Amino acid sequence: MHLTGHQNTYKRERISTRKSPTDAGGFPRHPSTTAFKIDGPRKFGRSEIKKMEGLMPASVAREVERSEQASAPIGLGRLVGPGVRGRRPRGTILDEFYEILNLKVGFKVGFRIRYVAVGNEPFLSTYNGTFESTTFPALQNIQAALIKAGLGNRVKVTVPLNADVYQSPSQLPSSGDFRPNIRDLMLQIVSFLAQNGSPFTVNIYPFISLYNDPGFPIDYAFFNGYSSPIVDGTRTYTNVFDANYDTLVWALYNNGFPNMTIIVGEIGWPTDGDRNANPGYAQRFNQGFLSRVNQGTPMRPGPIDAYLFSLVDEDAKSIQPGNFERHWGIFYYDGTSKYNLSLGPRGTVVGAQGVRRLPGRWCVMAGNARLDDPQVADSVAYACSRADCTSLGYGTSCGSLDARGNISYAFNSYYQIQDQRADACRFANLSMVVTRDPSVGTCRFGVMIDTRGGGSEWGPPSLLIQMVVLVVAIFA
Repeated sequence: MHLTGHQNTYKRERISTRKSPTDAGGFPRHPSTTAFKIDGPRKFGRSEIKKMEGLMPASVAREVERSEQASAPIGLGRLVGPGVRGRRPRGTILDEFYEILNLKVGFKVGFRIRYVAVGNEPFLSTYNGTFESTTFPALQNIQAALIKAGLGNRVKVTVPLNADVYQSPSQLPSSGDFRPNIRDLMLQIVSFLAQNGSPFTVNIYPFISLYNDPGFPIDYAFFNGYSSPIVDGTRTYTNVFDANYDTLVWALYNNGFPNMTIIVGEIGWPTDGDRNANPGYAQRFNQGFLSRVNQGTPMRPGPIDAYLFSLVDEDAKSIQPGNFERHWGIFYYDGTSKYNLSLGPRGTVVGAQGVRRLPGRWCVMAGNARLDDPQVADSVAYACSRADCTSLGYGTSCGSLDARGNISYAFNSYYQIQDQRADACRFANLSMVVTRDPSVGTCRFGVMIDTRGGGSEWGPPSLLIQMVVLVVAIFA
């Protein structure tokens, strides 16, 4: 049991909790959204986005930032990240990135870049050292490009790292140090970051600690207090986030970097796909974190610069780490809020309004179809391999369905993702279309967004604009 929160996590996108006079928050762009437009002093249209995509790698993480000045545009960007997890850096990446910094596109259309993220969690222990020889050179190259563009003091380079790059042999934060097999490399990177005034970025997920260890004390994952806190000298830890964060603080301190700025690049809680992933726990965790984000930790009192993960679900995301990976959003993919989240004096989250959906039709298992039909298994496997069945399983939102319910859920998931095409509900005479909602209890049989005229998977442009405005309202 790792009470300081040793963990493995995977790539995610972020919403910023950082506040400043010109920083209202961020919006994670869906990987398949190709265009949107925001009315105001400037507009982002399809042509501008296409031009940017021509220069950026497809994996660039984009976030929206709005200045509090009335005349300022809603800008695309705050943090960009060249490179793709699982791929080696291409030889042209520096040239591509410099094109952005050279103002040919980026700043001319409203970019306000604060950080450049080089990779994402490249030293995960599960990667077996694949990126250990390329990450630091890439970091140096991007820094060189920033300096060449005259942005070295304005834009900072960083490497978002997983919390497994550091550890504590004694299970106390004060024994924090970097993982032995990458310690020399980490000190090289940290020294480089310090020389350039760049932050150390870490992704911390208490949920992963709970997911990986059935014996992990669940109350310790939240912020409501824990009956058996960790006492480390004069400091007491009642939650794993504080202990994990301070283990990093000590790892930096013990290696001669006591004052390095730390950014929490990712933090959040999923709502489905695991017995500990549900809206109640997600609300409890995210609300607890937001309520104390200005408090800091025992070793680092004061506001924490953090990115909450995430705004919306990603129904096509890889589930290699677990079925929960598609359910980190505060909102469902259609803009419906999952739970109440108090945002202080500014109110609470509000779902997108006026979202167009396809007609109220669902594909379910036919009443005369038999469970022992030999084609059932293959039909369900086909549907789930091309849609999203991660809400099925023990402890999930649809975990109480019977066999027919599970089959119906799989069929409907495929039917909706195919935009309710008639031929998408023809599973070897096992299925039929109904107009009565088969949802039951916590199990939600979805209806797809009507994307006609919307220009992207998000559906109408109004949905995307509403979500942007929502985030601005949250963190302004």
